[in-house]
Amino acid sequence: MGTARSWRAARVAGTAAVAALLAGVIAAPPALAAEYGTVATDGRMLNIRTGPSTAYAIVGQLRNGTTVRIYCQIAREEIVGLYGPTRLWDKIHRDREWYVADALVHTGTMKQVAPTCLAGAGAAGPSRVGRLEAERAERAGVRGDARRVG
Repeated sequence: MGTARSWRAARVAGTAAVAALLAGVIAAPPALAAEYGTVATDGRMLNIRTGPSTAYAIVGQLRNGTTVRIYCQIAREEIVGLYGPTRLWDKIHRDREWYVADALVHTGTMKQVAPTCLAGAGAAGPSRVGRLEAERAERAGVRGDARRVG
């Protein structure tokens, strides 16, 4: 009889464990929308920059419609894209500091879709020339938007 009781207790415990597991799966928070996006400009090329702002140097460009992997995101300079404004910038290279304005990358949401970049990302800031150009543009009333294409 002791064996039957042990078996019954093990079965009840196993059923409870499965129920708890299923409850955890059902109650789990939804995953982020994507870690990939598609360049969405008005047809122009999207600038790849060495940091999360238009004050950083341009190191390359991406064609409209290009799919990009988003490794992490960081909030910095606001850019206005086809779907509205956002301060998010997407790091698109694992080892290099290559960023594009998220406002010009369609991910299916205007919210963050990848982990936040480490605080060191872009922390060194743009070069002195880049800072001066950004200050001059700000004084002239120029804001980062789709005209600059990130």
